[in-house]
Amino acid sequence: MNLIRSTRAALAAAVLAAGVLGASVIPTFADAQDLQPTVTLFTSADATQNPAQAFNAPDSTLRFWGIVSPNASGTVVMYDGSNAIAQAPVTDGQFWITLAAFTPQTLDRGTHYLTVQYLGNNVYAPSSSPVFTEVIRGEHF
Repeated sequence: MNLIRSTRAALAAAVLAAGVLGASVIPTFADAQDLQPTVTLFTSADATQNPAQAFNAPDSTLRFWGIVSPNASGTVVMYDGSNAIAQAPVTDGQFWITLAAFTPQTLDRGTHYLTVQYLGNNVYAPSSSPVFTEVIRGEHF
């Protein structure tokens, strides 16, 4: 059990140190309900935060992977700005979200400011991820 927690902490530290997620993360601390604080992080091998490498392949998907530490369970909701665009279960502190690109229902052309919010449960407090900026250009189509 401690190995899993150590691995997750090391992964979160490595992702943050690499600058993949941009701004530093401050955990959301629980209020008087005595809930454990959590940190929510996500990234993507398919997506990019570099506008010079904007995603522009049609009929493709963007896959995101994230963690809710420490080893939480429940639900996360992905937002594009203030609009909820997807949700996924969190199991053993991990979640995956797949989005279609070039559709008005998910990510149409333009700049998108994506965040993931962990909704919390009866043990863990809610938390939000840093912003992940995704640019959908589609200039070649």
